[in-house]
Amino acid sequence: MDFEFLVAFHEMIEACLCRKRGITDEQVTAFDAMYEKERARGLHGPDDEDGDDERAPYKYEHAFATLLEKMMAAQLGVDWKQYEAAISALFE
Repeated sequence: MDFEFLVAFHEMIEACLCRKRGITDEQVTAFDAMYEKERARGLHGPDDEDGDDERAPYKYEHAFATLLEKMMAAQLGVDWKQYEAAISALFE
């Protein structure tokens, strides 16, 4: 339950900040699709995140959401490495 909450928490923060700053779903989706094509060509590792890329239109929003997500994980007693491993396993 905590892992699902943390993912939703991150996404809600990121989406809210993007909306507030005029970053559209279309911009995010287009960037993510381009990034995944690059990943398929071997330009990014399996654990690299789209939002961490300097070119991401939502890089600051993603970074802030990640910071709050880590703080919330600590408050919930979630081991961050275990959480990241579980999330990564979903995409394998």
